Formats: sequence, structure tokens, C-alpha cells
Amino acid sequence: GNPLMYDDFLTLLKAGDHPVISISFPTDFSDTGGPDTGSHYSLISITIAGISRVYPLRFSVTKCDRGYYLSGSQSVHLSDFKLRRPERLIGLIKVRDEISVSFGFIINFTNSNQISSLR
Repeated sequence: GNPLMYDDFLTLLKAGDHPVISISFPTDFSDTGGPDTGSHYSLISITIAGISRVYPLRFSVTKCDRGYYLSGSQSVHLSDFKLRRPERLIGLIKVRDEISVSFGFIINFTNSNQISSLR
């Protein structure tokens, strides 16, 4: 809610150069027309500030109307993406290196069996 903090966050993530944060799931979801519901464990790729890292992730899948709802969270380190932790007031205020990325996606399968996402 704080515009100054939001601007600092966008600067930290180099949003001007890399406006998209990407979370990539395995492609085998589309092989069977959809994932099994319940808890899943997989390697995923997270891209922040143009740098990709692979993480093991436990996430849940729930049937949602005509699609699926995928949700979970993953702790990452800013240093993994070569980002410097911001400091304010001559170092009195510091951001931790570890942040938690939480996500929730609704996915639907089109007739051509490609994944389309909704926010």
C-alpha cells in the first residue's frame, strides 16, 4: 500500500529492465488433459530480474470449475538472483535476503490442449 516501498521494490527487482516474474511448472500437466488434484512435488523454475533458478516445490492442485487452481509458496534468496538487499537510514533498516514468493493460478486447457492462465 505504500507507494515509496512499492517503487523501492520495483527498483530492487529491476522491473524497468525485467518487468515479468516467471514461475514455470513441468509441461506434463497438459499431457493428460490436466493434473491430478491434491499435493504435488516438482522442480520449478523461477525467473526474477532476468535470472532463473530451479527450486524443489510442494504445491497443491484443486479442481476449479472447468480448470485447476495451483497454489503454493517458495522461499528464495535475493542473492540467488544477484540482487542487493536495499538499506535505508544508513543501514538501520535492511531487507532480509530471504523472501517468500506465494502464488495462486487458475489454469484452463483450450481445445488445442495448451495452457491458458487467468489471474
